[in-house]
Amino acid sequence: MSVGMIIFTVVLATVAGSYTWGMRGTIIGGEKGAVLPGAALGLIFAFACNSLPVSSLFMIPAAVGGCAMFIGGAHTYGETIGMSYDENKKIRYKGRTGLFIKGANWFGIFGGVMGICFAAMAGRFRLWEIALFVLLFPAVKWLGVFVLNWPQKPAQNKLPKIYFSKKRFEIWGGTLFLCIYIAVFAAIKREWFAVIMTVVGFVSGGLGFFIGNHFQTATKAEREDGKYILGALQRKGFVGSWKFMEFTLGALGGLGTSLCFCLCYDRFVSVYVSEIALHGGPVPLMGEKTHNILTFVWILLLLFYTLRFAIPEPKNYRPEVEEKYRSGAIALDKYEDLMAYSSDKKPSRFAKALYGMEEYIIWPVFCYVPMFLSLSGNIHAAEIISFFLVFWLLADKIIFDGKHGDEKGAIVLCAVLAITTLASLAVQLFTTYKFTAFQTFIMYSISYELAEIYLAYNPAKMSALMKEHGSFGKALLATKSGLTVRGFSLLCVATMIIMGYFYFT
Repeated sequence: MSVGMIIFTVVLATVAGSYTWGMRGTIIGGEKGAVLPGAALGLIFAFACNSLPVSSLFMIPAAVGGCAMFIGGAHTYGETIGMSYDENKKIRYKGRTGLFIKGANWFGIFGGVMGICFAAMAGRFRLWEIALFVLLFPAVKWLGVFVLNWPQKPAQNKLPKIYFSKKRFEIWGGTLFLCIYIAVFAAIKREWFAVIMTVVGFVSGGLGFFIGNHFQTATKAEREDGKYILGALQRKGFVGSWKFMEFTLGALGGLGTSLCFCLCYDRFVSVYVSEIALHGGPVPLMGEKTHNILTFVWILLLLFYTLRFAIPEPKNYRPEVEEKYRSGAIALDKYEDLMAYSSDKKPSRFAKALYGMEEYIIWPVFCYVPMFLSLSGNIHAAEIISFFLVFWLLADKIIFDGKHGDEKGAIVLCAVLAITTLASLAVQLFTTYKFTAFQTFIMYSISYELAEIYLAYNPAKMSALMKEHGSFGKALLATKSGLTVRGFSLLCVATMIIMGYFYFT
């Protein structure tokens, strides 16, 4: 790989990683929000190979990357960040250590699974190996939680020896075990590229969270003295410390994994590229009919998950939440948030069952099943996952989770998102049209950015600010950190579009 190609790829991955990670924490959050940065980086890796047989299969790395990044989204880190600027130096360093570990696990899993993805595309695995690889994910995760994160009963003062929160439920032990599991699985198969990507992802993700946290780490005394990393801008509230921490995590995670991918290209990746070209594409591990059936089963599972929004949630019917609160696994504020839903209607058995299993459905719907379908060479499923699903996650959050607030234009925004996302699914299911890599990349950036701009600066909100401050300019300045965050985001989007045009076309 040429030096110019390496530089171009790494810069694009760094910018895209920074933007998509910041967007993850802005609109969606959690596991589902992490799909966006994983998909964007996976798409970039496909074109880094500079091979038509591989770049034409961009949907597979994009889909697998999104599923891989989903896993780390289960981390809780709000209280860990709070510890990182505690007045007590010991607690402060403990918080920073916790952030390093959580960021490291997040990108370690992503890097390792991306390595496995390219090996799978080259036909290095059999069907039962891919199935076993994915099936063991939940078992390994909960084994790690049991070994390193148990017991977790803050109300009873029963905590694990290493605990980076105050009351939140920690799973970093589970994701650490997953990093080890991926590396061991790859080593057994002698797929050393996946092992290297796991290690580099681990280091770059850890450093990303640790370094990014310095936008936040100022003790009360330091804040009073104005000791911020960006000085007066940050002190006056014009820099969103939390958001720029996320921008940094995504940037360094994208930089580290993309640089590793490029530097390993000649030794490892080029071999995969040759094998993919020789096979004429990914080696399908199942017949076309089986692939189609499994794809439609997964879509029905996604539809079933979405149905929960159309059915009134039973008032205070959250048995799993109640049990977690009694055991001390979740804090009071989280318990109250989860139990806040109510309905005047008598809950049906179906409603009880649906909401009772919601916590368990999310993992097969958004992670395990789509990961298995993509790794097994199901191109059609990967197309739907890499485009429709990533788009749907945005619509899902705004339409059903009330992210749009009570603005008059909310119904229009929701209608536009519902129509466009469902139309994209219909196109992918019932026509032969294929969304290009550049179109997909545009969707990853512009659709999310436009939605966020509307949410941040919708007419109702700006009208209220103008009444308070007298003019549009002053109203805009009154948003302070929102202004710099959106400015940085728009700069990233412009860079992604310009570089993406040359990179993907």
